[in-house]
Amino acid sequence: MSILSCGMAKEATWLRDAAALSSFLDSEPSADKIIAFSADFSRLSRHLEPQIRSQLSECAVRSAVLDAGLALSDDSVGHLVFERWAVPALPAVGFWRGTTLLGVMEVAPGGGKQLQEALKVYQSGGNPIQKPSRPTRPRTPTEKPLLLFIAGDRASVGKTSTCLGILAKILSEGIYQVRLWAENRKKKKIRGSATDAPGQAHEIAYIKPATQNEKPQPVTRFCEAVGIEAVGVGPIVFYKGFTRAFLDGEVEGGASGLLASAALAVDELGKNKRLVVVDGVGYPAVGSICGVSNADIAEAIGAAVLLVGKSGVGDAVDSFNLNAAYFEKRSIPVIGGIFNKLDTQGYYSLENCAAAVGSYFRQFRPLQSIYGFVPKVDVPDEAVVDALSPLFKGPFERLRQQDSKEDALKLARGLLAGQVIMEHLDARHLVEDLLLTRRKAAQPRLRAASEDRMDIEVAPRQKRVAPAPTRKAKRARTRAEIEAEALEKGARSGG
Repeated sequence: MSILSCGMAKEATWLRDAAALSSFLDSEPSADKIIAFSADFSRLSRHLEPQIRSQLSECAVRSAVLDAGLALSDDSVGHLVFERWAVPALPAVGFWRGTTLLGVMEVAPGGGKQLQEALKVYQSGGNPIQKPSRPTRPRTPTEKPLLLFIAGDRASVGKTSTCLGILAKILSEGIYQVRLWAENRKKKKIRGSATDAPGQAHEIAYIKPATQNEKPQPVTRFCEAVGIEAVGVGPIVFYKGFTRAFLDGEVEGGASGLLASAALAVDELGKNKRLVVVDGVGYPAVGSICGVSNADIAEAIGAAVLLVGKSGVGDAVDSFNLNAAYFEKRSIPVIGGIFNKLDTQGYYSLENCAAAVGSYFRQFRPLQSIYGFVPKVDVPDEAVVDALSPLFKGPFERLRQQDSKEDALKLARGLLAGQVIMEHLDARHLVEDLLLTRRKAAQPRLRAASEDRMDIEVAPRQKRVAPAPTRKAKRARTRAEIEAEALEKGARSGG
């Protein structure tokens, strides 16, 4: 969406940068002014744009529209819009009396009548900002958040980067001020915990309930920097010797105990959250030998699944179908996918693959969505930091102070991978599909096996019994004991 024009035709103003914005406000200091804040990356902004433009055009007040997406690349715009004026979400409308800001009103879906009433009050000399345009209902501790499980075709396909991209995109959808909050808290200008952060940082969270890698990852470090609650190492760790110890009955609790601990960790993290992004491990069947595969965990916590796929056409679709089937066999909803690391040129370019894969989904998987086709990140080491947008560069500059040069470069590359996914991700569509999936789950007759493309009655799932140990059970041993023996015998991984 280009920057919009509105207001009376002869006074229509397009605000392309911070200088134009300041100039608009400073001209005719005593005149009333209205500014609409929209953004190219916001699907909701694009949807409500005609309605906002139509209503402002009927208002005999100087008006303009700023594409607030400029805040992602221009710190001065970000400072004005999200720090000084505290725009709550996009789209929104700000009302000025001369140089005094009366307030900013969020325009929610179906909020056209509220905007119309606010404009009438404003033109009659009143204050249109008397109450929030969309009151938020306090969440109760028993209300469960949306749960999105990120699974992938294989290790290193980009699952964790996708988690980072999703979290960052949700913040960037009108909640850019979280970065400023984190900076001010770092400088001790304000006090409080992540739950006091403006916007939605306190309403989203990240967890990796099962892992093979216990080192801090860019996604958890980013979350720390911007105030998102994150658990980088969950209760299930595939340490050296884990699998054989499990089969010998030496892992306390067995599969049911491990799954229960994963579900508890997600439940605890999800209290008072609206969305929890759950990071998978390896490919879908990883952990199945112990009864704790990605599908086992997704089922235990009640999450919908998004698959991160590879580049190409035939291989990409075939792999998606194989991996989706692993979850669909258990009636776990797979809402769609993201296809990552595509070439930018040639026969297998992003454009060509998107056309072909998109055609397949429209014809044969119409109940699932593609939320983005993502290009490869091909940036030389010396240019990685400069390629970071302000949303990522601010946290990076703070975090790099505790890193070696090599570790700082790895962090920058990890953040850049998340940034590229964020730039090609349709997060609004993703959240809408998650809400739809939850509504369908509450109505059993509407739950459908996606491979059949029709609504069917789904038989109640039987509780899965963990595989019985193949050897005589032994006493439960500690991780330290199991790992020490495995290392002595030459173990290289969790097996």
